[in-house]
Amino acid sequence: MSGTAKEIPSGTTQKKRVWVITGTSSGLGRTLVHVALARGDYVVATARKLNDLSEFSGNPETASRVHTMKLDVTASFSELHVLAGKVIEKWGRVDVLVNNAGSCLLGMTEEIGAEGYQKQFDVNFFGQLNVANAFLPYMRAQREGTIVFVGSRSSWRTNVPMLGPYASSKAAITAAAEALAVEVAPFGIKVLNVLPGGLKQSRTWHEYVFLPTIPDALLPPVATLIGPGTTQVQKRSSERPSEPEPEATETGEQHIADYVEMRKRVISWAKTSSSGINGDVEKSAQAIVDVVCGDARRQHSHSSTDGEIEGANKTLSWPDLNMLILGTDAEANIRDKCNAILKSLDEWKEVVRGIALET
Repeated sequence: MSGTAKEIPSGTTQKKRVWVITGTSSGLGRTLVHVALARGDYVVATARKLNDLSEFSGNPETASRVHTMKLDVTASFSELHVLAGKVIEKWGRVDVLVNNAGSCLLGMTEEIGAEGYQKQFDVNFFGQLNVANAFLPYMRAQREGTIVFVGSRSSWRTNVPMLGPYASSKAAITAAAEALAVEVAPFGIKVLNVLPGGLKQSRTWHEYVFLPTIPDALLPPVATLIGPGTTQVQKRSSERPSEPEPEATETGEQHIADYVEMRKRVISWAKTSSSGINGDVEKSAQAIVDVVCGDARRQHSHSSTDGEIEGANKTLSWPDLNMLILGTDAEANIRDKCNAILKSLDEWKEVVRGIALET
């Protein structure tokens, strides 16, 4: 890569932005690259493996506007700082950083302990914060920029067994992003929290990571009895089946027998959850790009009292809470949580207010 930044052509009415998007090998990240390129923007697409990004540079129509780089969000901050500098060398600036890279680790809290949670937070929380902090000096120097954190509706729907590590990491990054938004606003930098629900084909069940058992051991495992109440999990030598079936028991040395039935139900849910998902990855990516670029519009309209149509194609302003919720399932989960909190406040208001100092 040259040490001199390439100049981005000007003269068009639409501003050309430079995007840095992490986790672009599949799903939402991959689709965001295509949507940004279709808009005429420039994209630095990153993933842990460069081979997963070959499709982007293979398109002659967009090859000059896309650059692929290897990036592991769990790398040290010093490494991420150096990488950010190399990104800036490419086109001289970065307008939008999308922190999309993440993982989903499933495990019972008692079984995986703090170490399991740390493993999840290293990717979904500390990794995203480190990437953001690596690029913030350049955005502050520009006095403009947008940082997008891809969270999850699971940060609002936390009462799901084995989802504790994932849901809490997403809740944590959402809270951190809200604080960051206030801190960087004086420098013209915006922060957007994206909370998507389920997106069709964005994840298959075997892409979940079950802790403390490694994923391949569940596709499917062969349990060999090695002692009272314990089993040893061995991987089948045959190829992975298209629809893997979990064993009757998933209990290993680090598993607690009391959780066996609950674990089986969660694994069964993970296998079949995609069937009820109606979120569109392309529409979600387009919505994110539209909000960032100020092109989000109200799709539905209604008639006023005099019969005229109101709200048709009305441009929406930046979300007041720096939050973009995507999907009817996400909407339902968040509304349910808000309503439950309000109900609890009403029912317990005497206790809530009863601790005030006497005046």
